[in-house]
Amino acid sequence: MVNLIPSKPNMLEPRRNCSKLMFRPAHKWQLIAARTCCVVSAIASVSITSASTACPLAVEARAAVTAILDARTLRLDDGTEVRLAGLLAPSAPAIHHGSAPEEPTAGQKPPRHNGASGTWPPLRNALSALDSLVLGQSIDLAFTSSRPDRYGRKLAQVVVRQNKSRIWVQEFLLARGHARLDLTETELPCVSGLLAVEAMARSTNQGLWSHAAYQTRHAHQPLDLLRLESTFQIIEGRVAKVARSRQRYFINFGRHRYRDFTIGLGSRIKDQLRLRGIDVTALAGSNIRVRGWLERRGGPYIYLSTADQLEILDTSRRDLQ
Repeated sequence: MVNLIPSKPNMLEPRRNCSKLMFRPAHKWQLIAARTCCVVSAIASVSITSASTACPLAVEARAAVTAILDARTLRLDDGTEVRLAGLLAPSAPAIHHGSAPEEPTAGQKPPRHNGASGTWPPLRNALSALDSLVLGQSIDLAFTSSRPDRYGRKLAQVVVRQNKSRIWVQEFLLARGHARLDLTETELPCVSGLLAVEAMARSTNQGLWSHAAYQTRHAHQPLDLLRLESTFQIIEGRVAKVARSRQRYFINFGRHRYRDFTIGLGSRIKDQLRLRGIDVTALAGSNIRVRGWLERRGGPYIYLSTADQLEILDTSRRDLQ
């Protein structure tokens, strides 16, 4: 559940202007403009705070949902398509991989949803939950990027308005295991809270977490990981060593970089991690969790595009050694 509270950014000037128009309208059009101005200012000057994640999000727009296009994409009453930022919804597994790629390959259009009648159970359940929650409802939108994705969809945090209650859609789906948290595209607000919500769902086998296709993988099983090439995976393991080549850093989970699982990152991500108290060069012996798209670069490989993809785990966990 979420509550609306005043945001901290300075919104006083627009409100003063609205107030003057409201109390001294010389013409009818000025009164209409004043009301419009105040509504827009009110939308821009509130934040969303979730009780479980304590996350303020600036609301920028309100709309109604007219269609569910897939398990993370909505069509609004003005025709705009909005993607639930930070979520990776389940999809049917590719036959040649045996796991579940969540995005179409380059040049393909994303699939459209014709109702919760698919045959893949995690997808069917996710669609059903999203249908029940948002279809036909009014929503608040907090956009996470000024640019649309490659399919023209806007990225946003979405809050559904049901009577007097507010439900944060991303948190709702993560808590019930109907999506995984994707941190590869853009840095999201309140990541630590959302990671905690996802971790609780994973530990209690909610939704897709009870399905074999979405289990956390072990970093020290490179041959198994190679079979999952081109899929989104969450992988845990103990770091063997960290190497550097020019401006690239390589977190290795075995003796052979070109055979064992490796995480790659650039100097920018290294510096971001350092600001969070994580020294990449000192990670040898640490238990870590990483999420991202699995590639083949000799051995299995994930490249970090954001610092949020990497989590430090309890160093006493012997199951990761």
